[in-house]
Amino acid sequence: MTEPAADMFAPLPRCAVKSTPTTRAMPDEWQPVLPVPDDAPPLTYHRSDPDGIWDYRNADGQLLHRVVRWNKGDSDKDIRSFVYCQCADGRRAWRSKHLAEPRPLYGLDRLARHPDAPVLVVEGEKAADAAAQLFPEHIAVTSSGGSNAAGKADWSPLAGRAVTIWPDHDEPGSRYAADVARLASAVGATSIRCVSLPPGLPAGWDLADPMPDGMTAETLAAMVTGAELTVVSHEAEPHDAPEPTPLVRPMPPAKPFAIEALGTLAPAALALNQMVQSPPAMCGNTVLAVATLAAQAHVNVELPIGSGSVRPVSGLFVTVGRTGERKSTTDAPAMQAVRDREAELHSAYECQMKDYKDAREAWEAERKAILSSSRNGGKKVDKASREADLRALGPEPPPPLTPIIVMAEPTIEGLAKLLMTGQPSVGIFSAEGGQFIGGHAMSDDAKLRSAAALSHLWDGEAWKRVRAADGAHTIANRRLALHLLVQPCVAAQLVNDPVLRDQGLVSRMLLTF
Repeated sequence: MTEPAADMFAPLPRCAVKSTPTTRAMPDEWQPVLPVPDDAPPLTYHRSDPDGIWDYRNADGQLLHRVVRWNKGDSDKDIRSFVYCQCADGRRAWRSKHLAEPRPLYGLDRLARHPDAPVLVVEGEKAADAAAQLFPEHIAVTSSGGSNAAGKADWSPLAGRAVTIWPDHDEPGSRYAADVARLASAVGATSIRCVSLPPGLPAGWDLADPMPDGMTAETLAAMVTGAELTVVSHEAEPHDAPEPTPLVRPMPPAKPFAIEALGTLAPAALALNQMVQSPPAMCGNTVLAVATLAAQAHVNVELPIGSGSVRPVSGLFVTVGRTGERKSTTDAPAMQAVRDREAELHSAYECQMKDYKDAREAWEAERKAILSSSRNGGKKVDKASREADLRALGPEPPPPLTPIIVMAEPTIEGLAKLLMTGQPSVGIFSAEGGQFIGGHAMSDDAKLRSAAALSHLWDGEAWKRVRAADGAHTIANRRLALHLLVQPCVAAQLVNDPVLRDQGLVSRMLLTF
């Protein structure tokens, strides 16, 4: 492609569109042909194939211009807008230039097809395509030119629409969101909401990037649903306006974790901190959780004088850590003794199961013989004698206890069966706590009964279950500890869940960030 005369002494761009003309036209001689006619030649390139192509169309679906992206390595990228133009002498060609302001939005055709659908504004075409897949009930749109060009777009198609803005996780993203909120309000959007991003996301993260650990499509949907209503002031012109308030409020300074308060456990927490180099608070909470798991089967705690009640020492721990703070690396050595004990139980279980099967078969054979109508050389045995023999035989041999101490994502029904047939003291422990929080136990139809059951176990109350399939059971004198290491966004989902908060599960948890 030929370049404007004003740029003739600039380095040649890495993208050049093929063009047949040999004479050079002045920049103002090339005027857009809108919409692009059906007989326009295809847009071709001298350089490598693009990494992304996005067509901007009008409300009727006709092509207006095209945005093309090449990735140049690391986070560097080359993004160009191409417009089909006509020169004063009648020649036509694709040109690397922007449309005149105000520029059309990306997604006008989808807006026109769904006039009543809510709108989700994101930064960048790639993020808009991702948002369209993640939130099909919304119409995802964006403006061209990057985070500093929101004011160059025509936002009038948002008039009368409910608008939600999803910013990129950086300062330019917050600024772009504030600009869009002001511009959408100016054209008459019926409501404007901004998604509050949780702390701990990678810098610059947007919806087109891979989801961080612990984040799911359900998490994202909840963030859109819970987006806060934004009030936009038009009293000052944009250049007079103060700096926009960040969409995510900064966390207050954290108090140091009181490792010295752990007493005899403090040296273990400090040693873990020295070995792994993870935050002291994470080491302290992890050691405390593992010690609770080890102790809860052997001791209770008596509440202050006057209450007269004894409760389990069981605890529900949640440790919040950002990516790179070594949650898994901290959890592994702290849990090693528990894993070793579980391995011992598994090894013994194999032998115990063999002995149990032999004992049960012998018991069943003896019981069958007692219940037979005749024995002892064919002599008939009366009822009283059979009953005496059955009492002497005793109950069926019990099976060995299931050798599971810790699990990562049980259902609440599975946990109940394990406590009836397995070890009397177990734990839900996971360095990827999003597995449990996002799992079946915390699904919409199960979270309330799961939270109630966990609260029962924390309180030390008997857990009574009556089921048609399983019968009636009382699960008493069982102990459960819980420790989940989670990302900030997962922790936000947990503590902001109104069901878990109102039921009281969150208030029973010891959270450390």
